[in-house]
Amino acid sequence: MSRPIDALPRRLAEPGALVGVVGLGYVGLPLALELAATEARVLGIDSSSERVEALAAGRSHVDDVSDARLAEGLAGGLRVD
Repeated sequence: MSRPIDALPRRLAEPGALVGVVGLGYVGLPLALELAATEARVLGIDSSSERVEALAAGRSHVDDVSDARLAEGLAGGLRVD
């Protein structure tokens, strides 16, 4: 029996794949950036409007994520909302 999770790698490789990441903290932001690096379109969602505004402006609040890495993600497939 096929499970939906089994199709995930194939679906992520499809052109125009869209992935949502809820919560852009120390786990969600790096995950969103890794997904965006695969050329998937990524929508990062966070309940903090201040966090979303800072991220959209290219300012990372996560120690392990530099502003430069965030800028690469935003120039690629990452959109924050």
